[in-house]
Amino acid sequence: MDVDELMRVALDGDAPSRERIDAQDVLIRRWRVGEELEPLIALLESEKTLEREFGAYFLREIMGPVEGLRAAATKLSEDPLSECRRAFVDFMSDSLFYDDQIAKGLFDCLCDRDLGVRYYVILWAVGASNRHFRHFWKFSQSEIDKIDPKLTGADRNKRIAEQNEFWKNSNRNRARRGLEIISRLRASVPLEDIRADLPGEDDFVYDTLKFAEPRLRNYVARNSRIHD
Repeated sequence: MDVDELMRVALDGDAPSRERIDAQDVLIRRWRVGEELEPLIALLESEKTLEREFGAYFLREIMGPVEGLRAAATKLSEDPLSECRRAFVDFMSDSLFYDDQIAKGLFDCLCDRDLGVRYYVILWAVGASNRHFRHFWKFSQSEIDKIDPKLTGADRNKRIAEQNEFWKNSNRNRARRGLEIISRLRASVPLEDIRADLPGEDDFVYDTLKFAEPRLRNYVARNSRIHD
């Protein structure tokens, strides 16, 4: 079956479920080895919400470094859909791709209002190589001072200007707190101590990190053995 027919079946909600799943499996296996990526890239870059949702689902199933998807996946860091932004973080975690543009996307997702997106960036950063984390830390410090919401009318209305200042400080503190949580986790500080010292973080983030503690410990142990 050619790729166009596979895509038709894979995205057809009326197709028998077994046929649809089989078509998706075939496509994912091809995409994992970098073959026939054009239809997936088209989904990821589509202006249609439903198509990008499909693309995000497939991207999260790739679970490896596919260079041909790097650019399209990076664009998802700015997508209005939180599941697309989560797919961006997941793909970068699995692929180990990293550069300044990816760092910018990861920093923005660390500051995301969707707590699931923020959580996944914390996981990425705790598991990142020492070299990548050093760069991300330095890069993020430079980005924090650029955070400025610029609410409409702030230059003319005192009340709006005060709101602008409040949210600027709030967002900057949230970014700093995320970095501090990551740094402490990488230093093997117990999560309970971090939670006590940094109570401003949402309980959802701490609770999901608690669930992921075995994974976090494995990340820290691995990085302690690698000097890069």
